[in-house]
Amino acid sequence: MVQDVKCNSPSAAGDILVGRSCNGWLEWKTEDGRPLADFLEQVWSGPSRAWFVRGAHPSGPDLVQRVWLLEGRVTLAALRLRPDVSQGVSKEQLRTFVDEDYESTATYSEKAQFVEELHAFFSRMRPGDTVCTVSDGRLYIGEITGSVEQRVSEDGSTNLRRPVEWGREGFALAGLPEELRLQLSLKHDVVDLTTSKAIIDGLGVSDEELVQEALDDGAASGAEPAAVTARREVELPEPTEELRKKLNVDRLEWLQEVRDLLEDEKQLIFYGPPGTGKTFVAQELAEYLGGGREQVKLVQFHPSYAYEDFFEGFRPRETPRRARSRSGSPTARCGSSPHSPAVRATVTSRTS
Repeated sequence: MVQDVKCNSPSAAGDILVGRSCNGWLEWKTEDGRPLADFLEQVWSGPSRAWFVRGAHPSGPDLVQRVWLLEGRVTLAALRLRPDVSQGVSKEQLRTFVDEDYESTATYSEKAQFVEELHAFFSRMRPGDTVCTVSDGRLYIGEITGSVEQRVSEDGSTNLRRPVEWGREGFALAGLPEELRLQLSLKHDVVDLTTSKAIIDGLGVSDEELVQEALDDGAASGAEPAAVTARREVELPEPTEELRKKLNVDRLEWLQEVRDLLEDEKQLIFYGPPGTGKTFVAQELAEYLGGGREQVKLVQFHPSYAYEDFFEGFRPRETPRRARSRSGSPTARCGSSPHSPAVRATVTSRTS
């Protein structure tokens, strides 16, 4: 260099030093191979991640257009959170802070969601990560370039912010892959998009450019970049007569229907009496359609979990004492199972 160059992030400096776009926190290294992240406090190591942070709400202002893109930042409201919470705070500490600071102003489930989002913003995000947001029907992508900062306004409310280097143009939501659009539709303020990072990295770039970039980065010749692989449409294999016999299914057409439904809906639920082979069939189909046992993961819920908890996320709560109607008539309760919701029905009588 013949003059000093001021960069707003280690990744921008890494672009100069390495000669290509890179995550400077990990790829800007010392002679003995240690990355820059090893020398900075409270920075998570490992591959960079991707995040979605919601900045536009139907009931509030569009922070994306008014603040984030103009001032180069991303923010998260933490209205009642105490000031001076340190970056890198543990989830357990945040859980205590939220319980104490929000008290009766939030429900149990709301507090649990606050903890997850605050922990992601304080401790899991790090400079070099990709951040996305949505505004006016477009997806905007940027790179986190600094640490979290906590601002307390005059009314005592707290706001968290991180500096971001945003891309100049957004991408129309209608043209995005379905997998990414589904994740962006989640009703949370902070969502981990790392599973779709390859898709995000490939937006606006052709397959040829991605392959050439991978070769420039030292990838083996013939190796397909993850962003290219992520673009391919998943084609589920057709069920066979051999599979039908293995699963002891009476009709091959039923397996074909299952396969078609899964391809369209991306998820299926088998229901019925216990001991009828639902789990066995589901696991075998998952291995057959997914490409092997190593592609399948079994998740078992606690026995106290009911269908209402899993599918709807909430269920009625039984009144602890015998309820009565306004007229003084007794209230009958239906539902004997500890897992079934208590339904209250007011018993009334009429006289002529």
